[in-house]
Amino acid sequence: MALSPKILIVTGRKVWHNPLVHRILCFADFVSMEQGPEALLKACRARIAEGYSIAIFPEGKRAETDDISRFHNGAFLLSQQLEADIVPLYLHGLRNIMPSGSFICGRGDVFIRIGRRITFAEQQSLGSSTLELKKNIYRRFVDEYETVNTYASSV
Repeated sequence: MALSPKILIVTGRKVWHNPLVHRILCFADFVSMEQGPEALLKACRARIAEGYSIAIFPEGKRAETDDISRFHNGAFLLSQQLEADIVPLYLHGLRNIMPSGSFICGRGDVFIRIGRRITFAEQQSLGSSTLELKKNIYRRFVDEYETVNTYASSV
């Protein structure tokens, strides 16, 4: 990702085992959720100590509609265990360029909005459990994504 040269990207099983891209993923600082929670936590903790950011797509897969799918717990559990801030990225238009199930990228516009940082202290006020935190951030994400969607549709 061009946002920073120090990003560890967490991917799911399906992408990790894709024979066309597996070696590239290993070389390009990707790790798989499939490694298990302990190994993933260890890898993320080490990279954070080196100044890396961790990128996780909480939906776990590419969207098939313009709606935000439900979030999985992993990203939020990891942020709690690492006491890490969360910086939401709103990506609009990727579904049109590379639909779910497609291996070919098309042409189109992508809108990226970097959201307001959610500090670890603020996360604690958003919920006493991972589930509460996830639900509250999901609601914020859906509201903000609607703003991005409205802007993208008007351009």
